[in-house]
Parts: sequence; C-alpha cells; structure tokens
Amino acid sequence: MRRAATAVELLIAVAVSGVVLFALLALWRGGMRMARAAEGSSLLTSAMVLEEALTQDLRGMGVDPDRRDTFFASDAALSFYRVRFEGVEVRLRPVRWAAVPRAGGVSLVRTERDAAGKLATQTFGQGALASVRFALVGDRDYGNRYVRVDLVLRDREELAHALLVRVPAPSGLGNPALAVAGRVVPEADLLTLK
Repeated sequence: MRRAATAVELLIAVAVSGVVLFALLALWRGGMRMARAAEGSSLLTSAMVLEEALTQDLRGMGVDPDRRDTFFASDAALSFYRVRFEGVEVRLRPVRWAAVPRAGGVSLVRTERDAAGKLATQTFGQGALASVRFALVGDRDYGNRYVRVDLVLRDREELAHALLVRVPAPSGLGNPALAVAGRVVPEADLLTLK
C-alpha cells in the first residue's frame, strides 16, 4: 500500500529546500563579490603599471634648445622628446602617448621613434581606463609649466589618479653650463598628435 505525503512532510521538504537554496545563493553572491574584487584589483594594477611607465617617460622629457616647439599637447595626446645619453651626446628620442577609445574604455598607446626611423608601439591600460585627459598647466607664481594627466578607472565614476609631472621650460636648457656637458642630438622630428 502506498502512502501519500502529508502536509507537514511537504512543508518540511519545502523548508529544507529553501534553506539549501538560500545557502547556494549566498555562496553565489560571495563568489560574485570576490570576482568583482579581483577584477578591481587587476584594473588597479594595470593603472599603476601605466602610471609608472608614463611617469618615467615624463620625468625623462627633454627639449631641443634650437627648436621652439619642444612638445605638443592636446586633450587626447602628448608628444615630446625623451632624453637618452650616449657618451657625450644627449640624444632626444620622439615619444607620443595617445588615448585610443576601445570597446569598454580607453587604452593609452605609447609610440617611440628610434634613430633609424622605426616606430615601436606599446599599449597600456586595456580595459582599465574609462577616460584619459592630458593638459598643460601653468604655474602663476613662477611661470613654470607642468603636464597633468588625469586617469579615470573604468569601474569608478570619479577621478582615480591625477598625475602631475613638471616639464622643464625650454629657456632653462639655454644655460651655458649645460652646453659644456655634451651635444644635443634630436634623433627625429616630434611625432604628430594624431
């Protein structure tokens, strides 16, 4: 003889399955939270690598004392000379950083032209950046110029980093004491902003 399930047994079965489903949902939410945290950590690491590479380039910025245009800047790109020392020569290698829109964000592309005219390209910040903005900032008190780079991470709507690096004024390199140190040799013309 077959016995039917009573209402109490059905209620107990529903309660047990509800507890199991609640536990599974809590585990799934915890996993999703950990995945978001890991992605945020990855985005932050990518932005920090980008910031370090950009800072090194900007701190190595140099100017040609024989030229008036020593760097170009727009909201989306920055072009300048990076200093390299070879014996008694100060070599100026053209470098351009440009913000390139990609699906889901912005990447920064670094292009460098060597003495032979070859272009080397590196891409930074894939997927980590929502926006990038370059700006030239003037110091009202001393008349110095600075380069400001605003990096906004993709997962946040606020400014993540404001990178401010001092750019030497071209007139500062006309110092006769620097002329004794070596000869300034631009390896190529500055790269255009586009």
